[in-house]
Amino acid sequence: MYKKNKLLIFMLAIMSLSATVANAQYDGGKCGLDLSWFYDSTTGKLDISTDFQGYMHYEGEAPWHYYRNNIISVSFEGDVRSIRDGAFAQCSRLTSVVIPNSVESIGFGVFADCTGLTSVTIGSSVTSIGDYAFVGCTALTHVINNQYEPQVIDTYVFSPETYANATLYVPVSSYSEYITATGWQNFNNIQPIENLVDMKVSEEDIMVVQIVSYYSLSGQKLPQEPQKGMYIILYDNGKTKKVIK
Repeated sequence: MYKKNKLLIFMLAIMSLSATVANAQYDGGKCGLDLSWFYDSTTGKLDISTDFQGYMHYEGEAPWHYYRNNIISVSFEGDVRSIRDGAFAQCSRLTSVVIPNSVESIGFGVFADCTGLTSVTIGSSVTSIGDYAFVGCTALTHVINNQYEPQVIDTYVFSPETYANATLYVPVSSYSEYITATGWQNFNNIQPIENLVDMKVSEEDIMVVQIVSYYSLSGQKLPQEPQKGMYIILYDNGKTKKVIK
């Protein structure tokens, strides 16, 4: 009888834990030096952010790998410098990705088998793209590369379907280099575009904002800034920022 009750208690605990995981709306943590991640299951949005210079690093699979089939969008906030091997592989619901100008290196198989990905923008500071970075992204139709000097890549960074069907957009001054560069020259359609990396600074970008209040992830207003954990900052311009300590 004792063993049966012990087993029943154990099974109930497992069921409770499973329900908690299934109903969790938010998750997050550290994913490298001065780099954090935050996932919102209500929107399918994954945020990668840093307040300094962030280099992605973790052991094994990406900490958000469990959510890969539900991630709809990925955003990068702050000075993110690198994206680790396989970081967003098999995120089949991703349709568009913008790799910011702060990123310098894209790892091995970063977006491999993202079968729903149709558009990718590569920032102007990216100098290294790992093998198989976009292999299996068979739905790609637009690849925008803001780097003026073609990155040295192997032919299997992209799939044959991408080379055949997608349009590669490159800076007009670098067009002649891309059409002869290993890997990039495999694209059937390469288009030179002017002012790919021109950035305009708005008043909002230079406006000094003030913190109004702090909130828990459940929406409860906090009396002061937490010393650790995950919380939300509300600024006087109406914008919010998720923080992980």
